[in-house]
Amino acid sequence: MFAKPECKLDKSLQNTTKLEQIRNSSYSTSELVRIDYEISYAEFFKRYLLENRPCILSSRFTESWKSRKEWVDETGCPNLLFLDNMFGGASVPVADCGKEEYSSHPKISMTLTSYIEYLRNKRGVVQNNDERCLYLKDWHFTRAFPDYMAYDTPLYFRSDWMNEFWDSQNSIDDDYRFIYIGPKGSWTPFHADVFHSFSWSANICGRKKWILFPPGEEAFLRNRFGNLAYDVTSSGLKDQAQFPNYSKLTRQIEIIQEPGEIIFVPSGWHHQVFNMEDTISINHNWLNGCNVDMCWEHVKQSLASVKKEIEDCIGMDEWEERCQLILKASAGIDYKDFFKFMNFIAVNRFAMLDRMSLVSKDEAFPNSKAETASQNATNCDTSRLPDICSQCRSTCKTSWSLSTADKKNVTFSSNQSYNKNHQQLGEKTDSCLSAHVFSRCIVDEQNECLFNKEHLLFDLFKVKCILQDMKDNPDFQGIKFDEYPYSLDRLISKIESLRCDHEEK
Repeated sequence: MFAKPECKLDKSLQNTTKLEQIRNSSYSTSELVRIDYEISYAEFFKRYLLENRPCILSSRFTESWKSRKEWVDETGCPNLLFLDNMFGGASVPVADCGKEEYSSHPKISMTLTSYIEYLRNKRGVVQNNDERCLYLKDWHFTRAFPDYMAYDTPLYFRSDWMNEFWDSQNSIDDDYRFIYIGPKGSWTPFHADVFHSFSWSANICGRKKWILFPPGEEAFLRNRFGNLAYDVTSSGLKDQAQFPNYSKLTRQIEIIQEPGEIIFVPSGWHHQVFNMEDTISINHNWLNGCNVDMCWEHVKQSLASVKKEIEDCIGMDEWEERCQLILKASAGIDYKDFFKFMNFIAVNRFAMLDRMSLVSKDEAFPNSKAETASQNATNCDTSRLPDICSQCRSTCKTSWSLSTADKKNVTFSSNQSYNKNHQQLGEKTDSCLSAHVFSRCIVDEQNECLFNKEHLLFDLFKVKCILQDMKDNPDFQGIKFDEYPYSLDRLISKIESLRCDHEEK
């Protein structure tokens, strides 16, 4: 059982320079810590999320997952028959590991049944001359099969702003939760994750070899044109004419990830991954208050690269708008969307704090637009959650879990308390949870940290840091924004007033 989680605001961590020093000190590590036992959320928050330090969680954290029981056969290999019978008609993206395209592997779409037939042939079940190495990657399984609960996101990774936000965007059929299936020898080229976000990856079966580089080391893995290496195991990196700084590389970690283990890859850690056996893995990209500053910095650097690339067109009409358009196409997000992202996270936290009676309803939502934008979130009376959870735990060890894609269902592992507690929360509870105030959140004693006011205030403080940087950023000036619940200045002012009120208390 986890110790009762707490998440106290450490004022020293509000100092950006101090936080950078803490992160930099963690980058000198030469090996990954393996966590074989359950530690508190607070400890993981401080030692790994804030410090941006990688680690591995043991297979104990995944042993109860449905996918580990049903997707793996008696030999420890992917259960191809089960997967084909259950999901064979799904269209899946498949990469060809034998081809290079823009420093990655080109993808095609096929049915899962067709891909499984390829895997069977690869195993030598039937004679074939197909020498390709095909890797099923970035399959949005949860969106495709919302009722099949393949796994439970570990507690440490549930403060997930990316999926919280993207799940709320009805116009965008996307998320950052993926399934990977690949044969022995399939691999992923050298890269850092989208937005330089956190990621976690769980091996359902099979083994992977990871080569990781702490932030900054990637500078020595660029060729003379400034492009990242495609394969860090290539002997071509020793060609000083092509990779002039390779000899300066000093820090890297190699680790073997065993079946059932989960690896946490922090922000900006470039990596390359090889499947040593036929492997299935579940992966999430995510960010939160611990790394949002690094992700925002990456977006700013990406814009600077775009401007440099097309600087010969600087005099053209709407040049800034065109730069933002290219930024969104290349990085996946532009300044306008990032502000919308921060606005969304702040409004959700205001709603939670409002229901905790830390702020008044009128002050939390001063205008009708804000109230409309956060309509679902404000309907949940979170101040009553601890009492209701306590009642559930006293009668049966109930855990509430949210289906990430079916935004109308709330499921209970025990149905004894369902009707009573569903009525206590009110008919609008589903709409609150469907807004993904905290995505895939299990409301029990292990998860109280995610409703902890200190955690919510920490989130808001980190949002404010981004907003202040936006305000001071010349590239941000003059961008035309759609109407959001809060303007930039109003959002900064609101968060600052909450911080002051909290310190007074």
